[in-house]
Amino acid sequence: MSGAKGKFNVKKIAAVSAAVLLTACFILAGVYVAAHAYHDCPAADTCPVCACIQSCKKFSGGLSSAVPAAIVVQLFAAFLFIIGLCVPRFSFNSLTSLKIRLND
Repeated sequence: MSGAKGKFNVKKIAAVSAAVLLTACFILAGVYVAAHAYHDCPAADTCPVCACIQSCKKFSGGLSSAVPAAIVVQLFAAFLFIIGLCVPRFSFNSLTSLKIRLND
């Protein structure tokens, strides 16, 4: 056997952790902007809170065009999953799949 069931797949773990971290960044950026939206700003040019709010807005808004594409991809994946559940029930049996020997 070439693959063992007990071993961790490093690529899957890395992909899941990257997705979790990216989601956490988006959520925390939105929370930070909402929490500091009405702060008292002495000078808008030198205020570190305003600079951080602008960074969070750029981060959240930079990928806003990718969100509709991600939704379409997820809906397509869900459609394929549902089709995958239904197809084995309606599969057609051939003589080869039934292991019938075809003599001349």
